[in-house]
Amino acid sequence: MKEMKAEPELKEVAEAIGRALEMDPEGIRENTVFTEDLYADSFDMAMILTEADETFGTMLPTELAETLITVRDLMDAIRMYRDLPAPEKPVRWFSGREY
Repeated sequence: MKEMKAEPELKEVAEAIGRALEMDPEGIRENTVFTEDLYADSFDMAMILTEADETFGTMLPTELAETLITVRDLMDAIRMYRDLPAPEKPVRWFSGREY
């Protein structure tokens, strides 16, 4: 049976969000709503996902941004994607061009 990795701590997630949005993470809680409390738009959500990927070693799909409502949702997604095997090639920000 595969062992699940530990849940990301709120402090680490809040700090990642703070870096992505260039804000103080102190007031970020599990029930913080991205759009209403942090005024995050789609670009901000992409930045949050990228920062989470870099912080937690995940590859969160860009489409996930549309489904995340609260910080708790992001924490759950990080935990879930930590347990998946990493893709062989990067899947984000690929133009399809061969160089």
